[in-house]
Amino acid sequence: MMNAEGKSIVSDKQRERIVSMMYYLVKRKEYKVETFYVAVSIMDRYFNKLINVFGYQNTPNWVQMAAVCVLMAAKLNQPVSPSFNRMIEQIPEDKRQAVSKSALIQLEFKIVTALEFELQWAGPMVTLERYLYLLGFHKNTQVYYVAREVSKYVAHKADLCLTLRPSEVAAIAATLALNVLSDAKVCKALKIDCPLI
Repeated sequence: MMNAEGKSIVSDKQRERIVSMMYYLVKRKEYKVETFYVAVSIMDRYFNKLINVFGYQNTPNWVQMAAVCVLMAAKLNQPVSPSFNRMIEQIPEDKRQAVSKSALIQLEFKIVTALEFELQWAGPMVTLERYLYLLGFHKNTQVYYVAREVSKYVAHKADLCLTLRPSEVAAIAATLALNVLSDAKVCKALKIDCPLI
């Protein structure tokens, strides 16, 4: 993530590490996949503000960043409000010492104020579900699963995630899923049934 002058506070590798921790926490908490995408969006938009508006050069603690972004996304998307302490418990023990409830609260405040309370974001999953419905594949679980995996891959890759709109990610995911599942050779290599042939 770079600003206009090419300065970066977060390398692609660091971003991928944060996104992987977010995904780990979302899975551990059994949150909706949309919560994951909102968390990634919050992080990307916050880093963008830090770099391009405030000119910061220092990277926040990556474990704290992952935890607080998932907490904020869960507050927006989950039926039960998340807990700071329970989220900290989900962090792997070897990384937990760098995280405290007060540090998460401080970082959350910084993010909320930097983003000017604009936290909600329409992720690719809503659009993907709509595309699959329009194409008549909304009841096909294999198509949905492959498309969801493609969209998760895109979320992990900064060069893709930061250049594509959520609707474009959904279109790519649906197209790839349909192409993969209609190719007998690919299905055989993946050891799955080809529901579209």
